[in-house]
Amino acid sequence: MNRCVISIGILIALVALCVSSLLLLHRRSDRFVEQTQAVAQEFVAAETERALSAYDELLEEWEHFRDIAGVFVDGSKLDSIRKILAGLRPMIEAQHPEVPSELARIRGLVEDVFREELPDWWHIL
Repeated sequence: MNRCVISIGILIALVALCVSSLLLLHRRSDRFVEQTQAVAQEFVAAETERALSAYDELLEEWEHFRDIAGVFVDGSKLDSIRKILAGLRPMIEAQHPEVPSELARIRGLVEDVFREELPDWWHIL
């Protein structure tokens, strides 16, 4: 009987860990997406200095997102986001017209990272 209780306790703990990790990842990805939108808004408004400031805040948010997502997600999925982020500052400084599309690409990759972590019923069953 004790083994059964311990087994059920372990299962409940694992489910709680999975749910809390999804909630944490969702919150961090939402914050990161909001920050990319802030950079895009400043860039579209032709406010280069404010866009660069928002970009610096985006990099800070990236560190938090990467720390959390790196625990639950394969690191290679985060490499493509990091590569785009690395080339974004010179593009903002040069007022390159592709900045909004690069930011949209980052948002899509972040949303894909979260979406891939959502469980599907057919995987569970």
